[in-house]
Amino acid sequence: MGKIEVEVKAKVNLHRARSALLELGAKPVRIEAQEDIYFNHPCRDLLGQDEALRLRLRGEGAELTYKGPRRPGSGKARTEITVEVRDAAGMLSILARLGFAEALRVRKIRETYVLSGIEVALDRVEGLGEFVEVEVGEHALSEAFAVLKKLGAEEVVEETYAELLLRSERSGRGGGGSRTT
Repeated sequence: MGKIEVEVKAKVNLHRARSALLELGAKPVRIEAQEDIYFNHPCRDLLGQDEALRLRLRGEGAELTYKGPRRPGSGKARTEITVEVRDAAGMLSILARLGFAEALRVRKIRETYVLSGIEVALDRVEGLGEFVEVEVGEHALSEAFAVLKKLGAEEVVEETYAELLLRSERSGRGGGGSRTT
C-alpha cells in the first residue's frame, strides 16, 4: 500500500544545525554512509515524470523504494513504498534483467536524530553540500518548517538530491553523483 511521505529540505550549516539539535534535546539515532542508486523504467523516464525507483545501500543493508509523483502544495508529499533487501547485488541483477537502467547515484553521509517524535536528517551530499531534511506526518507540515527555523536553515529546497545533481550536471558544474546513461 505505502505511506505518504512528507518532508522539507533546506540548505544548512551542519555544525550549527547539529549544535542546535542537541541544545533542543534531540536524540542521535545513527550516522551512516548511504549510496542511492536511481533507476529508469525501460518504457518511461521515471525521474522525468516526478517518480523514483531507488535502491539505497547503507552499511550491510539495502532497501528498494518507489516514490510516486509529488502532491501539490509546499513541502514534498508523495506516496512511498519501501521494502528491505537482503541481497543488494541480487536486486541489482534482477532490475538489470528486467530492463531497468541505472540513471544516477547519490552519495551522502547522513546523521539521523529524533526531536519530539520528528525525524531530522543532517546530510552531507557529495557534490551538493550540506542539508537538513525533516520528515513529518501527513498533516504536520508547519512543524517541519518550525524545526527548520530552529536549526538556522538557510534556504528551503524543493528539489530532490537526484534533481539537484541532474541540474548541476546539465549546467556543467559536475555534481558528485555519478550518472549512467
